[in-house]
Amino acid sequence: MHVILKTNKDVEDGRIYWSLTVGREYEVIAVSAEQYRIVNDTGDPCIYTPACFEVVDDNEPAFWKVSFGEGGERYASPPEWSEPGFFEDYHDRIESIQKQFWEDHVRYYGKPRPPTNTRDH
Repeated sequence: MHVILKTNKDVEDGRIYWSLTVGREYEVIAVSAEQYRIVNDTGDPCIYTPACFEVVDDNEPAFWKVSFGEGGERYASPPEWSEPGFFEDYHDRIESIQKQFWEDHVRYYGKPRPPTNTRDH
């Protein structure tokens, strides 16, 4: 699934997505409670509001595991990432989880971790 960022201002809460580039195409690597999970320009797999993007390819990978939350929200990702707390552990910098994520990312998407952008947040 591929999308192009139309605006870096979240249409729902007004925050600015400083870690994404307007006009750039991104691969959606998962869907989390209806939000797109994308590896941003700093190399982090974060969630973003779909309304900020234009979908250019809506084909979801066959390897995604799809599930639904108690409120009917949709989740879809490679099966290894569907465990509760996986991305929380990633962002808490649990080394084994980060290593697993990037190994899975290369295996599923064929892309290594992008260089880290050093600009200030």
